[in-house]
Amino acid sequence: MTKKRLIDLLKVLVSLGLIALLLQEIGIDQTLAVFRQANVYLLLVALGFYLGGIVIKTFRWQALLDALGIRVVFKELLGLNFIGFLFNNILPSGIGGDVVKMYELSRDSHRGAESVNSVFVDRVIGLVAAQAMAVVAAIIGYRLLSPGVLAITIALFLFSLAVVWLLIQESLWEWLLARLTFLKTWKGGKWEVKIRQLYLAFRAYDRRTIVKAFVISLLFNATLVMSNYYVALAFGVNISMWYFWVYVPITSVITMIPISLNGLGLREMGYVALFTQAGVPRQVAFSMSLTIYSFTVISGLIGGVIYVVRGARGYLNKERQPGLAIPTQEVPK
Repeated sequence: MTKKRLIDLLKVLVSLGLIALLLQEIGIDQTLAVFRQANVYLLLVALGFYLGGIVIKTFRWQALLDALGIRVVFKELLGLNFIGFLFNNILPSGIGGDVVKMYELSRDSHRGAESVNSVFVDRVIGLVAAQAMAVVAAIIGYRLLSPGVLAITIALFLFSLAVVWLLIQESLWEWLLARLTFLKTWKGGKWEVKIRQLYLAFRAYDRRTIVKAFVISLLFNATLVMSNYYVALAFGVNISMWYFWVYVPITSVITMIPISLNGLGLREMGYVALFTQAGVPRQVAFSMSLTIYSFTVISGLIGGVIYVVRGARGYLNKERQPGLAIPTQEVPK
């Protein structure tokens, strides 16, 4: 077994282990009872907000691509976002879908560096916007939060700002690369190129584009919060919305930790740890998290249909052009 496959297997085991631990503590019967009592109509509303958020997020990505001079039809970008969910669900990493989106976009646009740039900046701006939203909500509703949650919220916001600050320090990165000489020879200097692409990414955009992407990110995160809120209402939870404005961004960061399958298990632990502080029963908090995860699965299924249709369309296009080889689609490892 290769090292990569072993790491992937460990991530799956981490997810299954955390879910099993929660089920043992909470109980399968108690969890099923929560789902049986759920309001299906409110769950559909929550799913609508979740899917609507994907549409809004696509506008952010298109704004970044337009600034780079890459013109892609909106429906194609929307399809790629759904395809990203597909691979997030089957690859043992929360960023696996981003890699596939980079690959598919660069293959279609023939501008690989810019495609990577847009997906990376899209993710970073989303992170900063979510934490900015959370810290404002935490300041307004600080009486509802424990000192620990308040500290974590502020720390995550400062961390996201620090990430952006580091990324735009070109002189610092050039100084480091000049001293990390092994990067020039390691795998043909590929890592040196990748690092340089990362810290130069934001320089490709003007302030207006960054502000526009940031505002769209706030709207996207608002839909994610509303989705969680309606899931809670569906399970009979009626707590202040300030909790959701703070807790949802925190759990979003938790799921990005690359030690599980698409955040499965980590998300559930986060929901139970956070929402129980707001008086939500453990089995309900656990069920809320599983429901949000099911929305990612549904989004992935939509992405799967789109991916198959894209593949069939590409095949038919090649069939109409005799003499051209039909390339095999491969997911980058």
